[in-house]
Amino acid sequence: MDIKEKIEALVEKIKGDKNLLSKFKKDPTETVKGLISEEVPADVLEKIVSGVKGRLAAGKLTGAFSSLGSIFKKKN
Repeated sequence: MDIKEKIEALVEKIKGDKNLLSKFKKDPTETVKGLISEEVPADVLEKIVSGVKGRLAAGKLTGAFSSLGSIFKKKN
């Protein structure tokens, strides 16, 4: 299993479904465990959960910085 690919796939799936995102926020480990179709060791599962959390947080930061940038743009 390619962990990076799995993280990317899960991030896209979770971002695209508000109910799934809400479930992930409440219980990330169980949500990811339910989405992965194969058994994985606990340490690998935790790496995936951490990766998904990081990618979702990074997306929020990117959006926030983009919004701030548009506020401070000079108008010619």
